[in-house]
Amino acid sequence: DDLIFGDNAQLHLGTGGDLKLYHDGSNSYIQQSGTGDLIIYGSGETLATFADDGAASLYFNNSVKLATQTNGITVTGLVSATGNLLLNSADNQIITIGEGSDYKLYFDGTNSHLSHEPTSGNLMLTGNAIQLMSYTGSEKYLVANKDSSVDLYYDNVKTFSTDGNGIFAYGPEGGNANVYLYADEGDDDADKWSIEASAGGSVLTINNRASGSFEKNIECNGNGNVELYYDNAKKAETVSGGFTVTGTCTATAFAGDGSALTGIAAGGGDFNTS
Repeated sequence: DDLIFGDNAQLHLGTGGDLKLYHDGSNSYIQQSGTGDLIIYGSGETLATFADDGAASLYFNNSVKLATQTNGITVTGLVSATGNLLLNSADNQIITIGEGSDYKLYFDGTNSHLSHEPTSGNLMLTGNAIQLMSYTGSEKYLVANKDSSVDLYYDNVKTFSTDGNGIFAYGPEGGNANVYLYADEGDDDADKWSIEASAGGSVLTINNRASGSFEKNIECNGNGNVELYYDNAKKAETVSGGFTVTGTCTATAFAGDGSALTGIAAGGGDFNTS
Protein backbone atom coordinates (compact mmCIF):
# COMPACT_ATOMS: atom_id res chain seq x y z
CA ASP A 1 0.00 0.00 0.00
CA ASP A 2 2.96 2.37 0.52
CA LEU A 3 5.35 3.92 -1.94
CA ILE A 4 8.68 4.22 -0.15
CA PHE A 5 11.49 6.41 -1.46
CA GLY A 6 14.90 6.64 0.16
CA ASP A 7 16.56 9.95 1.05
CA ASN A 8 17.19 12.14 -2.00
CA ALA A 9 15.10 9.82 -4.19
CA GLN A 10 12.69 12.01 -6.16
CA LEU A 11 9.17 11.54 -7.41
CA HIS A 12 8.83 13.34 -10.77
CA LEU A 13 5.46 14.40 -12.15
CA GLY A 14 4.73 15.91 -15.55
CA THR A 15 6.53 15.69 -18.88
CA GLY A 16 10.07 16.75 -18.18
CA GLY A 17 9.64 16.18 -14.43
CA ASP A 18 8.38 19.70 -13.79
CA LEU A 19 7.14 18.81 -10.30
CA LYS A 20 9.44 17.02 -7.90
CA LEU A 21 8.78 15.62 -4.43
CA TYR A 22 11.69 14.41 -2.30
CA HIS A 23 13.38 14.30 1.12
CA ASP A 24 17.11 14.88 1.62
CA GLY A 25 17.41 13.28 5.05
CA SER A 26 16.67 16.53 6.86
CA ASN A 27 14.17 18.56 4.88
CA SER A 28 11.21 17.79 2.64
CA TYR A 29 10.78 19.55 -0.73
CA ILE A 30 8.03 20.33 -3.20
CA GLN A 31 9.79 21.76 -6.24
CA GLN A 32 8.11 23.41 -9.24
CA SER A 33 10.74 23.72 -11.94
CA GLY A 34 8.64 24.19 -15.06
CA THR A 35 6.64 27.12 -16.37
CA GLY A 36 3.62 28.43 -14.49
CA ASP A 37 2.97 28.55 -10.75
CA LEU A 38 2.88 26.07 -7.92
CA ILE A 39 -0.75 25.89 -6.81
CA ILE A 40 -2.18 24.15 -3.77
CA TYR A 41 -5.77 23.31 -4.51
CA GLY A 42 -8.54 22.23 -2.16
CA SER A 43 -12.07 20.96 -2.75
CA GLY A 44 -12.86 23.11 -5.77
CA GLU A 45 -10.94 26.24 -4.70
CA THR A 46 -7.40 27.59 -4.51
CA LEU A 47 -5.68 27.52 -1.10
CA ALA A 48 -2.25 28.94 -2.01
CA THR A 49 -0.19 29.90 -5.06
CA PHE A 50 3.57 30.38 -5.44
CA ALA A 51 5.11 32.10 -8.46
CA ASP A 52 8.77 32.22 -9.52
CA ASP A 53 10.00 35.81 -9.27
CA GLY A 54 6.55 36.73 -7.99
CA ALA A 55 4.17 36.54 -5.08
CA ALA A 56 3.41 33.81 -2.61
CA SER A 57 -0.32 34.12 -1.97
CA LEU A 58 -2.60 32.66 0.68
CA TYR A 59 -6.36 32.37 0.12
CA PHE A 60 -9.54 32.25 2.17
CA ASN A 61 -12.67 30.98 0.47
CA ASN A 62 -10.93 31.27 -2.90
CA SER A 63 -9.94 34.93 -2.36
CA VAL A 64 -6.38 36.19 -1.85
CA LYS A 65 -5.93 37.52 1.70
CA LEU A 66 -2.12 37.75 2.00
CA ALA A 67 0.47 38.12 -0.75
CA THR A 68 4.17 38.85 -0.65
CA GLN A 69 5.61 41.73 -2.68
CA THR A 70 8.97 43.38 -3.32
CA ASN A 71 8.75 45.62 -0.23
CA GLY A 72 6.90 43.29 2.13
CA ILE A 73 3.37 41.91 2.12
CA THR A 74 -0.11 42.98 1.04
CA VAL A 75 -3.05 42.07 3.27
CA THR A 76 -6.60 42.21 1.94
CA GLY A 77 -9.00 42.56 4.86
CA LEU A 78 -8.50 42.63 8.62
CA VAL A 79 -5.28 41.83 10.50
CA SER A 80 -6.14 40.16 13.83
CA ALA A 81 -3.46 39.44 16.43
CA THR A 82 -3.82 37.82 19.85
CA GLY A 83 -0.43 39.16 20.94
CA ASN A 84 1.81 42.12 20.15
CA LEU A 85 1.96 43.23 16.53
CA LEU A 86 5.45 44.45 15.55
CA LEU A 87 5.07 46.41 12.35
CA ASN A 88 8.46 48.13 12.09
CA SER A 89 11.49 47.34 14.18
CA ALA A 90 13.74 50.17 12.95
CA ASP A 91 13.42 53.90 13.70
CA ASN A 92 11.91 56.18 11.05
CA GLN A 93 10.07 53.31 9.37
CA ILE A 94 6.66 54.71 8.43
CA ILE A 95 3.33 52.89 8.56
CA THR A 96 1.09 54.46 5.90
CA ILE A 97 -2.66 54.12 5.42
CA GLY A 98 -4.75 55.31 2.46
CA GLU A 99 -4.27 55.35 -1.32
CA GLY A 100 -2.11 58.46 -1.19
CA SER A 101 -0.36 57.44 2.06
CA ASP A 102 -2.30 60.28 3.70
CA TYR A 103 -2.07 58.86 7.20
CA LYS A 104 1.33 58.07 8.73
CA LEU A 105 2.43 56.55 12.01
CA TYR A 106 6.10 56.29 12.94
CA PHE A 107 8.79 56.64 15.62
CA ASP A 108 11.90 58.74 14.90
CA GLY A 109 14.05 57.38 17.71
CA THR A 110 12.90 60.01 20.20
CA ASN A 111 9.32 61.01 19.44
CA SER A 112 6.22 59.20 18.20
CA HIS A 113 4.37 60.78 15.27
CA LEU A 114 0.75 60.57 14.12
CA SER A 115 0.48 62.47 10.83
CA HIS A 116 -2.52 63.41 8.67
CA GLU A 117 -1.34 64.94 5.40
CA PRO A 118 -4.08 65.11 2.73
CA THR A 119 -5.16 68.42 1.23
CA SER A 120 -8.66 67.99 2.69
CA GLY A 121 -10.36 66.20 5.55
CA ASN A 122 -9.53 65.99 9.24
CA LEU A 123 -7.66 63.73 11.65
CA MET A 124 -10.31 62.15 13.86
CA LEU A 125 -10.03 59.94 16.94
CA THR A 126 -13.30 58.06 17.39
CA GLY A 127 -14.60 55.59 19.96
CA ASN A 128 -16.62 55.29 23.16
CA ALA A 129 -13.56 56.31 25.18
CA ILE A 130 -10.03 57.18 24.09
CA GLN A 131 -6.90 57.38 26.24
CA LEU A 132 -3.41 58.43 25.18
CA MET A 133 -0.93 57.19 27.77
CA SER A 134 2.75 56.48 28.29
CA TYR A 135 4.12 53.13 27.12
CA THR A 136 3.91 51.69 30.63
CA GLY A 137 0.37 52.99 31.08
CA SER A 138 1.46 54.79 34.26
CA GLU A 139 1.01 58.34 32.91
CA LYS A 140 -2.00 59.85 31.15
CA TYR A 141 -1.73 62.40 28.35
CA LEU A 142 -5.32 62.70 27.10
CA VAL A 143 -8.64 61.09 28.01
CA ALA A 144 -11.74 61.53 25.81
CA ASN A 145 -14.97 60.29 27.39
CA LYS A 146 -18.08 59.40 25.38
CA ASP A 147 -20.89 61.96 25.86
CA SER A 148 -18.70 63.75 28.39
CA SER A 149 -15.43 65.64 28.80
CA VAL A 150 -12.09 65.68 27.01
CA ASP A 151 -9.32 65.90 29.61
CA LEU A 152 -5.69 67.00 29.14
CA TYR A 153 -2.90 66.14 31.59
CA TYR A 154 0.46 67.59 32.58
CA ASP A 155 2.86 65.21 34.33
CA ASN A 156 -0.10 62.86 34.97
CA VAL A 157 -2.19 65.62 36.62
CA LYS A 158 -5.41 66.77 34.92
CA THR A 159 -5.04 70.47 34.09
CA PHE A 160 -7.76 71.04 31.46
CA SER A 161 -11.24 69.65 30.89
CA THR A 162 -14.17 70.48 28.60
CA ASP A 163 -17.71 70.80 29.96
CA GLY A 164 -21.20 71.16 28.51
CA ASN A 165 -21.10 74.86 29.38
CA GLY A 166 -17.42 75.68 28.85
CA ILE A 167 -14.02 74.56 30.09
CA PHE A 168 -12.19 73.95 33.37
CA ALA A 169 -8.56 74.77 34.19
CA TYR A 170 -7.13 72.87 37.17
CA GLY A 171 -4.07 73.47 39.30
CA PRO A 172 -2.20 70.58 40.95
CA GLU A 173 -2.92 69.63 44.55
CA GLY A 174 -1.88 72.67 46.65
CA GLY A 175 -1.03 74.71 43.54
CA ASN A 176 -2.60 77.65 41.71
CA ALA A 177 -4.74 77.36 38.57
CA ASN A 178 -3.61 79.64 35.73
CA VAL A 179 -4.99 80.58 32.33
CA TYR A 180 -2.47 82.45 30.15
CA LEU A 181 -3.59 84.72 27.29
CA TYR A 182 -0.80 85.68 24.87
CA ALA A 183 -1.64 88.06 22.02
CA ASP A 184 0.47 88.59 18.89
CA GLU A 185 2.19 85.18 19.36
CA GLY A 186 3.42 86.32 22.77
CA ASP A 187 6.61 87.79 21.31
CA ASP A 188 6.55 90.75 23.69
CA ASP A 189 5.92 90.96 27.45
CA ALA A 190 3.19 93.55 26.89
CA ASP A 191 1.23 90.88 24.95
CA LYS A 192 0.99 88.57 27.94
CA TRP A 193 -1.82 88.31 30.47
CA SER A 194 -2.91 85.74 33.02
CA ILE A 195 -5.94 84.81 35.10
CA GLU A 196 -4.94 83.09 38.32
CA ALA A 197 -6.99 81.31 41.00
CA SER A 198 -4.93 81.07 44.18
CA ALA A 199 -4.64 77.83 46.14
CA GLY A 200 -4.05 79.85 49.32
CA GLY A 201 -7.64 81.11 49.51
CA SER A 202 -10.62 82.33 47.51
CA VAL A 203 -8.59 84.79 45.43
CA LEU A 204 -8.82 85.45 41.69
CA THR A 205 -6.44 87.88 39.98
CA ILE A 206 -6.08 89.31 36.48
CA ASN A 207 -2.44 90.11 35.77
CA ASN A 208 -0.25 91.74 33.12
CA ARG A 209 3.42 91.14 32.28
CA ALA A 210 4.32 94.47 30.72
CA SER A 211 7.21 95.00 33.16
CA GLY A 212 8.72 91.54 32.54
CA SER A 213 6.99 89.74 35.42
CA PHE A 214 3.33 89.33 36.23
CA GLU A 215 1.70 92.17 38.19
CA LYS A 216 -1.87 92.56 39.42
CA ASN A 217 -4.52 94.60 37.66
CA ILE A 218 -7.57 93.26 39.48
CA GLU A 219 -7.93 91.07 42.58
CA CYS A 220 -11.24 89.45 43.56
CA ASN A 221 -11.65 87.87 47.00
CA GLY A 222 -14.44 85.39 47.68
CA ASN A 223 -17.09 86.84 50.04
CA GLY A 224 -14.90 89.93 50.22
CA ASN A 225 -13.57 92.90 48.35
CA VAL A 226 -12.53 93.65 44.79
CA GLU A 227 -9.26 95.59 44.40
CA LEU A 228 -8.01 97.70 41.49
CA TYR A 229 -4.29 98.25 40.89
CA TYR A 230 -2.12 100.74 39.02
CA ASP A 231 1.41 99.51 38.21
CA ASN A 232 0.99 96.76 40.85
CA ALA A 233 -0.05 99.26 43.57
CA LYS A 234 -3.59 99.11 44.98
CA LYS A 235 -5.52 102.28 44.28
CA ALA A 236 -9.15 101.38 44.99
CA GLU A 237 -11.21 98.64 46.60
CA THR A 238 -14.74 97.80 47.57
CA VAL A 239 -15.47 97.60 51.31
CA SER A 240 -18.50 96.51 53.33
CA GLY A 241 -19.68 100.14 53.59
CA GLY A 242 -18.85 101.30 50.06
CA PHE A 243 -15.67 102.12 48.18
CA THR A 244 -12.19 103.21 49.27
CA VAL A 245 -9.70 105.12 47.12
CA THR A 246 -5.99 105.36 47.90
CA GLY A 247 -4.69 108.59 46.40
CA THR A 248 -6.50 111.31 44.50
CA CYS A 249 -10.04 110.74 43.26
CA THR A 250 -10.77 112.89 40.20
CA ALA A 251 -14.23 113.24 38.68
CA THR A 252 -15.59 115.31 35.82
CA ALA A 253 -18.99 115.49 37.48
CA PHE A 254 -20.66 114.84 40.83
CA ALA A 255 -24.29 113.98 41.55
CA GLY A 256 -25.97 114.81 44.85
CA ASP A 257 -25.55 117.63 47.38
CA GLY A 258 -22.83 115.92 49.42
CA SER A 259 -24.76 116.30 52.66
CA ALA A 260 -23.86 112.77 53.79
CA LEU A 261 -20.14 113.15 53.19
CA THR A 262 -17.80 113.28 56.18
CA GLY A 263 -14.24 114.48 56.60
CA ILE A 264 -14.67 117.47 54.28
CA ALA A 265 -12.44 120.40 55.24
CA ALA A 266 -14.36 123.36 56.70
CA GLY A 267 -14.73 126.65 54.78
CA GLY A 268 -15.10 127.42 51.15
CA GLY A 269 -18.89 127.58 51.03
CA ASP A 270 -21.31 124.90 49.86
CA PHE A 271 -19.95 121.53 48.74
CA ASN A 272 -21.71 121.88 45.40
CA THR A 273 -20.36 125.24 44.24
CA SER A 274 -22.21 125.22 40.95
